[in-house]
Formats: sequence, structure tokens, C-alpha cells
Amino acid sequence: MSGKGNKGKGISRRTFLKTAAGTAASFALFSGGFKAWSQSTAKVGFLAPLGMEEGNLAQQGASLGASLINKSHKGIALDAAGWTGIPGLGGSSLEVAFADHEGDPKKAVSLVEEMKSAGAAAVIGAIDDYVMAEASAAAAEVGLPFLDATSIDPYLTRRGLDGYFRMNAHNLFATQLFFNMAKQYNVDQEDFLFVTESKPGVEEDIEIMKAHTDRLGYNLQSLVLDAVSEEEVTEAANSIMASEPDAIILDLTPEWIAATIEGLTEMEEDARPSAVLVDQYTRMKDDLTELLSEDVRQGFSWSFINVPFIPLSPEASGPGPAVDQLFQDEYGEKLSAPAALALEGVHTCARLLNQAESTESADIIEVASEFEAITEEMVIPWRGIDFSSVENFGDQGQNIMALPIVARLDEEGEYEIAGGGGVGPLGFTLKIGNFLGCKNTICLYL
Repeated sequence: MSGKGNKGKGISRRTFLKTAAGTAASFALFSGGFKAWSQSTAKVGFLAPLGMEEGNLAQQGASLGASLINKSHKGIALDAAGWTGIPGLGGSSLEVAFADHEGDPKKAVSLVEEMKSAGAAAVIGAIDDYVMAEASAAAAEVGLPFLDATSIDPYLTRRGLDGYFRMNAHNLFATQLFFNMAKQYNVDQEDFLFVTESKPGVEEDIEIMKAHTDRLGYNLQSLVLDAVSEEEVTEAANSIMASEPDAIILDLTPEWIAATIEGLTEMEEDARPSAVLVDQYTRMKDDLTELLSEDVRQGFSWSFINVPFIPLSPEASGPGPAVDQLFQDEYGEKLSAPAALALEGVHTCARLLNQAESTESADIIEVASEFEAITEEMVIPWRGIDFSSVENFGDQGQNIMALPIVARLDEEGEYEIAGGGGVGPLGFTLKIGNFLGCKNTICLYL
């Protein structure tokens, strides 16, 4: 999905270096060189839009992830929490250099090239997919391993780039899971319309989705916007009203989703389609609350797919609650999806370096291609991590163990888990109701 602009301010250099100095981790803010890097550490670059809210959160999560690796945190059920450095590298610390790509693919490419020249063992990238596409291609060109912590566009792994590995499940996984669950829970809506913007691989994605929905007995049509604009979105809303689908799957930015929904308010409420949205950072509901009035929100039903689930309640199993408490102690807020994804990216990168017992690119890529990790050792409870060469949807380097979830919102606006292949039954009792409205709904229940 494309970027949403600078919604928040990044942390200042002074604040960040003060925070870093208080941990056993070593960090650097990239400013045109890595001369300050130690010669006795494993060096990793981290690319993100540090001036954006999501990028700021990712930086915080990655910083905490490095601290967990470099300083022992006993009592946390995280594989690396007992380390004091990377064991396979003789206890070397993990040194992370943060670079601000500013949402600019060309700048990201330049930063990757400089990281390679400066001796980085690998690059971890975050936010957004179109920037990661260019940055990872540049990394492949210079033979540098690239671990993508956040992207969900399917074509990224379909390119078959050596050294590119993605943590998240992509949107084909997510959409197939949604329809599988709809079938399992006897959702009676039959006609669906998938609305997206033109981008690499989208036509192939649509054909794969249609083949799957045909097998399940659903009718899936598609509407691809050549260039997202006010005129295009108005025409899309008119097309939706004319075709009268039971539900629409909107793979657009929050601003264009809101504009589309506003256009559909001309329909009688009972005739409005349910809205199914991709929410890779679990922030879509907040965006829609800002962009749409309560009356408009209440006039539609909503489901969310490809949501990264982070179990943070005190009774949850795994390292999530303890890591969340550390994050709150450090930054004064709960662990968010961007922060958790970045933390997992750093954690996984360190485990790859440990298993490779090397900082050489070829060794890291070889280990990553055969790498497996189990759910209990991660903050985000995917079934695990597996970047094996087994192809799924023609992917290479995709974490085939990362299955997303389907969720809805409760009366307080908090996510309720409707299910997901990577999560399984959670024993949650789902409330009836939805602060965004629950009319004509596709709410899925365990």
C-alpha cells in the first residue's frame, strides 16, 4: 500500500541518542556515513521513514529489539532475550544504523548502496511497499541481504530476488483466508468487488483470487484504478453503486477508502455493501475515525484483513506481555504493530546472523533460505518463520508460516479476533456489536 504522508514527527537526534545510550545496544543515526561504527560489532542498516508516525514507531521497536539481543533480559520468553550479544559471532553486539528514506524510493536506493559500502551485513526495511520494492532491488544488485519487516504487496516476493526475505503474509494469503473463513462460518454474501490501484502484478493477483473464490462458490469481480484521483474514485463509487455487490474489498490508502465510502452514502443504507479493508499496521480504524463522520461510519459494516496480531494481555502466552511492558517503560505507550514488526525484523536478523556464524552476505542468504523459527519465540504469533524455497503463489523468500488474521471492532473500537490460520482458537468470547456499525455485516465468529 502506498504511504500516508508525514502524520507524526520523528524523534530528535538528541532524544534518540540519549535513549540509545541508556541501553547495552549500540545505535547510529545515518547521516551520510557509518564512520562511527565499531569494528567489533555486527552492523545492520535499518531503513524507515523516520519522520512519519509509523516510521518513528518502527525505529523505537527496532531499538528495543537490539537491546534485547545485546543485554540479557531474563524471564522473557524470547529466544534472544538471554543473549549478551550474538553467540554465533563470539558475543558481538548488534549495531543498528537507522536511515531515513523519507518515503522516497530513490533515496532508499542510495542509502542501500552506501550501507553496502560501509560494511553492513544486512538491511532491514520498513514502510512502505513501493519504497521497499526499489530498495530491495538495489540490495539484490549489490548482493546485500534484505529483510522486509512490513510489506504485503504480493509481487515483491514474486520477483524472485536473491537475498530478499519478507516477514509478513501478503495480500493473497490474507484474501484467501478471508474467503475460507467466510465459507467456514456460512457468510451468505455472494457477490464481492475487489477495488485496487494499478501496480505491478495486480492482474495476476486478481486471477489467482478469482480462481480461489470460484472454487468456494463466490463471485469476485474487480475494479482496477489506473491512477488514483478524485475523478477515478468518484467513478469507482458510481460503478460500485451500479453493480450493487454484497461487499467490497478496498485495497487503497485510507484517504481514498474514505472518499469511496463517502460516495456510497448516496445508496439506501440497506443496499450498501459491507467494506473489507487491509490493515497492515492496525491503524486503519484510527484513520477512518478521523476521516469519516460517525454517521457515515455507522452506516456501513466493516471487516479487516491482514492484521498483525500481538497478544499483549497479561494472561497471554509468549513474550508479548513482557516485551510490551519494556516498551512502555522506555517509550510510555503500548507496543504497536509498526514497532512489533520492526522488533521482529531485528530479532530475526540477529537469529540469522547467529545461525550463519558469519556477517558475509552469501552465508546469511544461504541460512535465511533454510531458516525456521517457532511461534513461541516471537512477539507476533505467526505459526513461525520459514523463508524456504517452497513456492506458494510463485513466491520466493516469503515467510510461508505467516498467516494473517481477520478481525472486527468491538464497541470500544478495539480489535476482536475473528480468526486466522496463524493464530487458531484463542478462547475469546466475542461481543456482539461494533462501534463502526454492524449492519448487513460480514462479522466472522469463532
